Amino acid sequence: MAKRKVTPELLDRLPPSDRNAERGVLGSVVLLPEVLDDLAGIIDATDFYDDAHAVLFGVMMEIHNEGRPVDITLLVARLRQDDQLDFIGGAAALAEILQAVPHAANAVHYANIVADKSRLRLAIVAGTEIIRDGFAADADGATVVDHAERKVFALSERRSTTKLLPLEEICKQALERIANPEAAKRGIPTGFADLDKMIGGMFPGELFILSARPSMGKSALALNIAETLAVDKGRGVLFVSLEMGADQLADRVLSSRAKVDGMKMRNGGLTATDRKALAEHAGDVHSAPMFIVDNPAMTMTEIAAHARRCKRQYDIEFVCVDYLQLIKATNTRDPREQQVAEISRRLKGLARELNVPVMCLAQLNRATETQTSKKPMLSNLRESGAIEQDADVVAFIHRESYYATSEQQRQELEGEAELLIRKTRNGPTGDIKLVWRKQFTRFETALRYEANADLADFNSGTQGF
Repeated sequence: MAKRKVTPELLDRLPPSDRNAERGVLGSVVLLPEVLDDLAGIIDATDFYDDAHAVLFGVMMEIHNEGRPVDITLLVARLRQDDQLDFIGGAAALAEILQAVPHAANAVHYANIVADKSRLRLAIVAGTEIIRDGFAADADGATVVDHAERKVFALSERRSTTKLLPLEEICKQALERIANPEAAKRGIPTGFADLDKMIGGMFPGELFILSARPSMGKSALALNIAETLAVDKGRGVLFVSLEMGADQLADRVLSSRAKVDGMKMRNGGLTATDRKALAEHAGDVHSAPMFIVDNPAMTMTEIAAHARRCKRQYDIEFVCVDYLQLIKATNTRDPREQQVAEISRRLKGLARELNVPVMCLAQLNRATETQTSKKPMLSNLRESGAIEQDADVVAFIHRESYYATSEQQRQELEGEAELLIRKTRNGPTGDIKLVWRKQFTRFETALRYEANADLADFNSGTQGF
């Protein structure tokens, strides 16, 4: 088979541009200077292909930011002051450029064309740099791929497309949602009645941080929630595991559903009754819309790509990532706190982009081991305060038996667990009693429910599960 060669034909062509659109933007600004407020979120001077046009737009923005009206007289004076008038071809060339459009009605349309051509040029530059890096004599595959991801991500994040929403429109949508009882229940149930009662379920666009010390059951609880959504509710779920393989996760789901001791499944000690129970539940698990990615060295770019693909193909409604500290940083040279902050920010951005709840598991620091009370606090979140800042809900798993000092005490506390809700952006905080079934790696709702006084103030209208 002949090897594919990188040919230079594409690089020999003129980069994408539209000079007429660029002139249309500049002429529109002179006709209606206030249109710059609409254009500022779409383009800046670097988006213009023609250098003279770029200089003109930059000067226009400077004048506009000074609170002065943009007109030809001011432009000529400022360009002469900056020794740029001859660069653009003099006053005659300026007049010709600015008279390119009869009115400013299409200014935003022209700006979108300019922005699109600019993105195409940036994509070509990024692709060329990636090709150059790949051909470098000392190229390292992992490093080249990492740099490529950063270039592509920087390109996609370059400019915000945020639009203004009038309060009137937002309130209208809210009233329509409230008028429909089913639509009002926007929260996705977790399968734990007390948790759903407290926080109203997991809401699309929100980031749920579930944290604990090692071996407390983070993965088990997250998998219980994912299992409930996929198997019992038929909702699409993506479970991203950087810690356990897909086969281990499948074993856990089957063990949890069939209530078969997981250790028996691992060591081949299953009884006939166990095998029958597994067979009875295998069909439900087999047909559940749950998708697993189990790469131990993923970046956020890879995780986001998998999530977007699953959303597009299977319309998933929940994403779970296990766990945050194992996600590979895009820039390994940054301080660890900065790396974690970027990962946290992108997890929140992914939830907003896909409009699904994203649950991310996280480790606690060792400070909990030396505290008088072993119950975790927000300050115990490991490596970055940005996690607490970005999260809409922060919950900790706590099992007192983990800290028992004697076998008798451990046996007395065995099975007792708590889910400590320490932050909810739109609701109360409190402690939820759970039961831990270690042999099935399964949490269940306890018969007895306790929460702090904040729960009494929670609006009962959001608790409809």
